[in-house]
Amino acid sequence: MPSPSFIYRDIYLEGLRELFGLILLPRDTMRFLSASLLMKNSVIELTGTYGVAKSTFALSVMKMFFSDLWRQPVKPIAKLRETLTEFDVFWYVDIAAMQRGDEEREVRPRPIVTAPFKFINEIRRGSPKVYQTLLSLLAEGELEYKGRVYKSADYICICDSNPKDTASFDIPRALVDRIDARVFFNALGVEGAYRMLRSRFDGGTIRYSSIIDRVHEMLTSEDMMRVWGDVERVRVPGHVLAFLALFYGSLQCARQYEIPTIGQSASIDIDRTTIEPHFRLQCDKCPYNGSLCSRLEDVWGVRWLQSTVKAARALAWIDGRDAASLADVLFAMPYTLNHRLILKDPGSYPNTFTFIRLYLPNMLRAVRENWTRAVELWAQYARGDLEALSSLKSLSQRDNAIRRLVAELERRAGGTRPVLRHPHQAA
Repeated sequence: MPSPSFIYRDIYLEGLRELFGLILLPRDTMRFLSASLLMKNSVIELTGTYGVAKSTFALSVMKMFFSDLWRQPVKPIAKLRETLTEFDVFWYVDIAAMQRGDEEREVRPRPIVTAPFKFINEIRRGSPKVYQTLLSLLAEGELEYKGRVYKSADYICICDSNPKDTASFDIPRALVDRIDARVFFNALGVEGAYRMLRSRFDGGTIRYSSIIDRVHEMLTSEDMMRVWGDVERVRVPGHVLAFLALFYGSLQCARQYEIPTIGQSASIDIDRTTIEPHFRLQCDKCPYNGSLCSRLEDVWGVRWLQSTVKAARALAWIDGRDAASLADVLFAMPYTLNHRLILKDPGSYPNTFTFIRLYLPNMLRAVRENWTRAVELWAQYARGDLEALSSLKSLSQRDNAIRRLVAELERRAGGTRPVLRHPHQAA
């Protein structure tokens, strides 16, 4: 694949400087938001209290970088309310055509379905039917009505929410997992509040123009699609992917469980994504107790890995680099993981984002040497060096992710199955 050309990068960065000169956010938040708009076919949730410019940011992005959509009389915006049905949000309905039985003309998709930029306002206030339709749109990139399929263009979808809002219906977990990143919009500090007031009240007179009025149109949807294609040319080195795979392994159970059966027991591996709620992991008896896996109540699937790679590529592109780095991955992970992990002791942290932000650097310092060596040995084993597996097994005594990797490599090599033992047989 050719290297990225960084098409429109200067214009994009100029627009971001203008935008973040008007919307005051922490430096890290600005950096991730800058990357998030370059993650093709992704969903970004902005969450924060009232009046912190979540909607203003989304609408300003549409005007600045999707100017053709901004100029349309009907914009790709869905304002969710519990009383709205899927027809209110996603379809134009022709009642006369319905009465005639003319199925071909009964509905037409609203811009929120087909446009390359989508804004879902107050995503926590939807109804079950709206959530199910939205899940289909985001998962499949299309909606179906009576056998007719209406496709979306490649897109970026921004949704906003207030974490303290209560709603009659919870967002389905499958839909939450489709959110690639959740970004917190914190309340302004003292200096930020002062700067905000100065920007809106100049010398005692009110500036009536809003932030949205002040941002300039910079790019179109077609331009952004070219940028998305260019971002996908950013390389992700093998060692970066290997780190992500090992981190994924660190979320899983490393030890086998003794499961009683009739007259004997079976040693089996546990997949945390498929255990039922009443099953309790015996972390206190595990030699890896205290590791990351033991701090989690529940672990979701693998979609966060894809979200993280997309974010890492976008971060590299913004910096003008043709390859993503481990630093890009580590920066992105709190945003792509915070809504997909369930902590055992959530009361100890203000939110999961904070837990990941604090835990990751300490974890990395502890595992860096072992994981670096494990990646080297893994590559040697893949090239046919069987002795490398023995070295990996030695490393696995101190690391649950490497232990998980070794178990999988041994199982693939030997085609092992659950080991059955008599109840009185030593383990």
